[in-house]
Amino acid sequence: MVAIPRPACAQTVIGILTSVTGRVTVVRPASPAIPLRVRETISVGELITTGEESAAEFLPLGSAATVVRLRERTTLSVDQTPRRTILTLVDGAVAVAGPVAWHPDRRDIFEVRTRHAVAQSRGAAFWVEIGEPSASRVCVFTGTAVVSALGDADGRRVPVGPRQCATVTATDIGALEAMPELSPAAPGSGQPK
Repeated sequence: MVAIPRPACAQTVIGILTSVTGRVTVVRPASPAIPLRVRETISVGELITTGEESAAEFLPLGSAATVVRLRERTTLSVDQTPRRTILTLVDGAVAVAGPVAWHPDRRDIFEVRTRHAVAQSRGAAFWVEIGEPSASRVCVFTGTAVVSALGDADGRRVPVGPRQCATVTATDIGALEAMPELSPAAPGSGQPK
Protein backbone atom coordinates (compact mmCIF):
# COMPACT_ATOMS: atom_id res chain seq x y z
CA MET A 1 0.00 0.00 0.00
CA VAL A 2 1.28 3.44 -0.92
CA ALA A 3 0.18 6.48 1.06
CA ILE A 4 -0.52 9.53 -1.06
CA PRO A 5 -0.22 12.76 0.89
CA ARG A 6 -3.07 15.25 0.64
CA PRO A 7 -2.17 18.75 -0.47
CA ALA A 8 -2.06 21.24 2.42
CA CYS A 9 -4.86 23.23 0.77
CA ALA A 10 -7.24 20.24 0.52
CA GLN A 11 -10.55 20.77 2.28
CA THR A 12 -12.08 18.37 4.79
CA VAL A 13 -15.14 16.73 3.22
CA ILE A 14 -18.11 16.67 5.61
CA GLY A 15 -20.97 15.56 3.35
CA ILE A 16 -22.22 14.29 0.01
CA LEU A 17 -25.05 15.93 -1.93
CA THR A 18 -27.88 13.41 -2.37
CA SER A 19 -30.59 15.59 -3.93
CA VAL A 20 -30.72 18.85 -5.91
CA THR A 21 -33.83 20.59 -7.21
CA GLY A 22 -33.41 23.79 -9.18
CA ARG A 23 -30.31 25.96 -8.75
CA VAL A 24 -27.86 25.15 -5.96
CA THR A 25 -24.41 26.75 -5.91
CA VAL A 26 -21.28 26.54 -3.80
CA VAL A 27 -18.55 29.10 -3.20
CA ARG A 28 -15.29 27.36 -2.37
CA PRO A 29 -12.29 29.20 -0.90
CA ALA A 30 -10.66 31.35 -3.59
CA SER A 31 -13.22 30.48 -6.29
CA PRO A 32 -16.48 31.95 -7.67
CA ALA A 33 -19.91 30.35 -7.20
CA ILE A 34 -20.36 27.15 -9.22
CA PRO A 35 -23.40 24.87 -9.57
CA LEU A 36 -23.62 21.80 -7.34
CA ARG A 37 -24.92 18.47 -8.57
CA VAL A 38 -25.94 15.21 -6.93
CA ARG A 39 -23.00 13.13 -5.62
CA GLU A 40 -20.69 16.13 -5.25
CA THR A 41 -19.05 16.66 -1.88
CA ILE A 42 -19.45 19.51 0.59
CA SER A 43 -16.35 20.56 2.51
CA VAL A 44 -15.43 22.74 5.45
CA GLY A 45 -15.33 26.44 4.59
CA GLU A 46 -17.78 26.29 1.68
CA LEU A 47 -20.83 28.52 1.29
CA ILE A 48 -23.90 26.77 -0.18
CA THR A 49 -26.87 28.70 -1.59
CA THR A 50 -30.20 27.47 -2.93
CA GLY A 51 -32.04 29.64 -5.44
CA GLU A 52 -35.73 30.45 -5.68
CA GLU A 53 -37.87 27.31 -5.98
CA SER A 54 -34.74 25.24 -5.30
CA ALA A 55 -33.75 22.77 -2.61
CA ALA A 56 -30.86 20.50 -1.70
CA GLU A 57 -30.20 17.61 0.61
CA PHE A 58 -26.88 16.28 1.84
CA LEU A 59 -25.72 13.35 3.90
CA PRO A 60 -23.26 14.40 6.61
CA LEU A 61 -20.29 12.06 7.01
CA GLY A 62 -19.38 10.90 10.49
CA SER A 63 -21.92 13.03 12.35
CA ALA A 64 -24.92 12.55 14.59
CA ALA A 65 -27.25 13.66 11.78
CA THR A 66 -28.59 11.42 9.02
CA VAL A 67 -29.64 14.06 6.48
CA VAL A 68 -29.64 17.84 6.10
CA ARG A 69 -32.20 19.62 3.89
CA LEU A 70 -32.02 23.18 2.63
CA ARG A 71 -35.07 24.88 1.22
CA GLU A 72 -35.29 27.67 -1.33
CA ARG A 73 -33.30 30.84 -0.77
CA THR A 74 -31.10 29.34 1.94
CA THR A 75 -27.45 30.21 2.40
CA LEU A 76 -25.22 28.38 4.85
CA SER A 77 -21.59 27.57 5.51
CA VAL A 78 -20.21 24.36 6.95
CA ASP A 79 -17.50 23.78 9.52
CA GLN A 80 -16.27 20.93 11.65
CA THR A 81 -14.30 20.56 14.86
CA PRO A 82 -13.54 17.32 16.66
CA ARG A 83 -16.88 15.61 17.37
CA ARG A 84 -18.89 18.65 16.18
CA THR A 85 -20.42 19.55 12.79
CA ILE A 86 -21.45 23.21 12.54
CA LEU A 87 -23.80 24.77 9.99
CA THR A 88 -23.93 28.56 10.01
CA LEU A 89 -27.26 29.62 8.57
CA VAL A 90 -27.00 33.03 6.88
CA ASP A 91 -30.52 33.15 5.40
CA GLY A 92 -33.47 30.81 4.92
CA ALA A 93 -34.03 27.53 6.72
CA VAL A 94 -32.42 24.16 7.25
CA ALA A 95 -33.85 20.86 8.51
CA VAL A 96 -31.71 18.24 10.21
CA ALA A 97 -32.90 14.66 10.62
CA GLY A 98 -31.33 12.66 13.42
CA PRO A 99 -31.56 9.01 14.37
CA VAL A 100 -31.70 9.20 18.16
CA ALA A 101 -32.83 11.43 21.01
CA TRP A 102 -30.40 13.73 22.81
CA HIS A 103 -28.42 12.21 25.65
CA PRO A 104 -25.83 14.07 27.76
CA ASP A 105 -23.23 11.30 27.38
CA ARG A 106 -23.14 11.40 23.58
CA ARG A 107 -20.23 13.41 22.25
CA ASP A 108 -21.16 13.91 18.59
CA ILE A 109 -22.88 17.27 18.28
CA PHE A 110 -24.65 18.69 15.25
CA GLU A 111 -25.03 22.43 15.59
CA VAL A 112 -26.91 25.07 13.60
CA ARG A 113 -25.96 28.70 14.24
CA THR A 114 -27.78 31.83 13.11
CA ARG A 115 -27.04 35.48 13.91
CA HIS A 116 -29.36 35.05 16.94
CA ALA A 117 -29.19 31.47 18.13
CA VAL A 118 -27.30 28.22 18.51
CA ALA A 119 -29.26 24.95 18.31
CA GLN A 120 -27.32 21.83 19.30
CA SER A 121 -28.45 18.28 18.70
CA ARG A 122 -27.06 14.89 19.44
CA GLY A 123 -29.38 13.09 17.05
CA ALA A 124 -32.63 15.11 17.21
CA ALA A 125 -34.62 15.95 14.10
CA PHE A 126 -35.12 19.72 14.06
CA TRP A 127 -35.79 22.77 11.89
CA VAL A 128 -34.04 26.16 12.15
CA GLU A 129 -35.27 29.22 10.29
CA ILE A 130 -34.25 32.85 10.18
CA GLY A 131 -37.57 34.63 10.20
CA GLU A 132 -37.92 38.29 10.87
CA PRO A 133 -34.67 40.28 10.94
CA SER A 134 -34.42 40.13 14.73
CA ALA A 135 -35.26 36.48 15.48
CA SER A 136 -34.66 32.84 14.58
CA ARG A 137 -37.04 29.94 15.16
CA VAL A 138 -36.09 26.42 16.23
CA CYS A 139 -38.66 23.59 16.02
CA VAL A 140 -37.97 20.01 17.09
CA PHE A 141 -39.68 17.01 15.48
CA THR A 142 -38.12 14.20 17.54
CA GLY A 143 -35.51 14.07 20.27
CA THR A 144 -34.26 17.20 22.02
CA ALA A 145 -32.20 20.16 20.83
CA VAL A 146 -30.45 22.48 23.28
CA VAL A 147 -30.96 26.12 22.29
CA SER A 148 -29.14 29.27 23.40
CA ALA A 149 -29.21 32.95 22.41
CA LEU A 150 -25.84 34.20 21.12
CA GLY A 151 -25.93 37.41 23.18
CA ASP A 152 -27.37 36.01 26.42
CA ALA A 153 -25.05 37.23 29.18
CA ASP A 154 -26.18 34.38 31.46
CA GLY A 155 -25.37 31.68 28.89
CA ARG A 156 -28.78 30.05 29.42
CA ARG A 157 -29.32 26.79 27.48
CA VAL A 158 -32.93 25.67 26.98
CA PRO A 159 -33.88 22.11 25.98
CA VAL A 160 -36.53 22.12 23.24
CA GLY A 161 -38.32 18.78 23.12
CA PRO A 162 -40.40 16.89 20.59
CA ARG A 163 -43.13 18.93 18.85
CA GLN A 164 -41.94 22.16 20.49
CA CYS A 165 -40.68 25.45 19.01
CA ALA A 166 -38.71 28.36 20.45
CA THR A 167 -38.26 31.85 19.02
CA VAL A 168 -34.79 33.20 19.78
CA THR A 169 -33.58 36.79 19.62
CA ALA A 170 -29.94 37.78 20.04
CA THR A 171 -30.36 38.06 23.83
CA ASP A 172 -33.34 35.90 24.82
CA ILE A 173 -35.19 32.64 24.22
CA GLY A 174 -38.97 33.01 24.17
CA ALA A 175 -41.39 30.66 25.88
CA LEU A 176 -41.65 27.20 24.33
CA GLU A 177 -44.69 26.75 22.07
CA ALA A 178 -46.40 23.73 20.56
CA MET A 179 -45.20 23.03 17.02
CA PRO A 180 -47.68 24.27 14.40
CA GLU A 181 -49.34 21.96 11.91
CA LEU A 182 -46.81 20.30 9.62
CA SER A 183 -46.59 20.49 5.86
CA PRO A 184 -45.61 17.43 3.82
CA ALA A 185 -42.34 18.91 2.46
CA ALA A 186 -40.27 18.12 5.54
CA PRO A 187 -37.50 15.75 6.48
CA GLY A 188 -39.06 12.81 8.14
CA SER A 189 -41.97 14.61 9.74
CA GLY A 190 -42.47 17.79 7.76
CA GLN A 191 -41.67 21.42 8.36
CA PRO A 192 -43.57 24.03 10.30
CA LYS A 193 -45.89 26.15 8.19
